[in-house]
Amino acid sequence: MPRPRRRSATALSLFPFLSVLACIIGTLTLLITATAIGEIGHEAVDEDAHAERLVANQQSRAELERLEALAAEVTRLETEQSTATSRRNALRSEREALGARPDRVAPLQARLTRAEARVTALRSELEEQIASQSELERQVEVRRRARAQSPIALEPSGSGRDLAPHFIECRRDEIILYEEPDRRPSRVPAHRIATSLDVRHFLSRVRATPGASAILLNRPSGVASCRAVEQQAGLHRARHGRMPIPEVGELDFSRIPKSQGSS
Repeated sequence: MPRPRRRSATALSLFPFLSVLACIIGTLTLLITATAIGEIGHEAVDEDAHAERLVANQQSRAELERLEALAAEVTRLETEQSTATSRRNALRSEREALGARPDRVAPLQARLTRAEARVTALRSELEEQIASQSELERQVEVRRRARAQSPIALEPSGSGRDLAPHFIECRRDEIILYEEPDRRPSRVPAHRIATSLDVRHFLSRVRATPGASAILLNRPSGVASCRAVEQQAGLHRARHGRMPIPEVGELDFSRIPKSQGSS
């Protein structure tokens, strides 16, 4: 009599995991791009902090390469496991179709045993790769949070030593005017830049102060806001310049003497 058909093992699918992994890789790429853009204004950033960010960027790139390699390995293992599982199921079906013929069943049983061992080994290797990738993702997240908490230190350097800087931070949905002499922040929504009295008064003070210049601290997401402020600075004939900074991180003005920025 033919043996009862056993239920085949459920194939392991990593499609949701690979989707999450692709999102993480895209996020890391954006972080690296934002940090690289921020390096353009390195003359106005603390040199020690700049060197630390370069090292962090190199480590992030290395971790990104490791993530991509792990993703490729996971895909390969998933494909190989699927092939081995299909082969095992085919051998089971062939063995059941032969029924009670020992001369044909024995070789198939040996091949089936080898196929099941291969599937087990692949599943174990795949679990190890997933565990390793999860640990690497945790380390990347810890590093990203640490970088987000580190302040962006600004200091007078290069051609900016003889200027009286008046800072404007440009973000996606708003700009922040750092009023002198204590650099008290004043927030202006991005859609009100052209009509805001605070922006007009700020730029008028820059124009009226000898040696003063409006420094536009441009976050990667605030390019449109920065262009709108530049247009208003041109209309008010206020001297200005743009300095890219990273997307995350609090601004540290402690190294810029207040006497340089006072009106």
